[in-house]
Amino acid sequence: MVYCVVLCYGILCCVMLWYIVLCYVMVYCVVLCYGILCYFMVYCVVLCYGILCCVMLWYIVLCYVMVYCVVLCYGILCYVMVYCVVLCYDILCCVMLWYIVLCYGILCCVILWYIVLCYGILCCVMLWYIVLCYVMIYCVMLWYIVLCYVMVYCVVLCYDILCYVMVYCVVLCYGILCGVINVN
Repeated sequence: MVYCVVLCYGILCCVMLWYIVLCYVMVYCVVLCYGILCYFMVYCVVLCYGILCCVMLWYIVLCYVMVYCVVLCYGILCYVMVYCVVLCYDILCCVMLWYIVLCYGILCCVILWYIVLCYGILCCVMLWYIVLCYVMIYCVMLWYIVLCYVMVYCVVLCYDILCYVMVYCVVLCYGILCGVINVN
């Protein structure tokens, strides 16, 4: 009878041990798949955001080139017109027109440098903002994945410890009961 009880208890312990191992493996696989899915989603979001930023950057560059070409053509046209007028007038008119052209050129250069400077500052600010947003999103998702993994690991560990304590208590009580029966 004692042999049958021990055999049944051993089979029960093996079944419980396999059940604990199976639960732990299933939870670990679920957590791993969830972490991979979260990382893939974050990667897709960041990739789409990067593509959108690149498209916007190319659009800004294209607009800047078009504006620069228009301004350049307009400047060349104005210069040709002024040059024709200078050829038609006398020396005084020529001097005055060259003075006007010089002032206009200086003004255009100042305006152009101001536009380039503002555009460069804007590009730098946007680039830093994109990098900062990407780093913040990546850090938040990484902390969230690590926290989920730690929580699941703690739950599984507590469950394993509880099962082990319960099995140990059952074995201890069974040993004490067998000892009392043998003494009697």
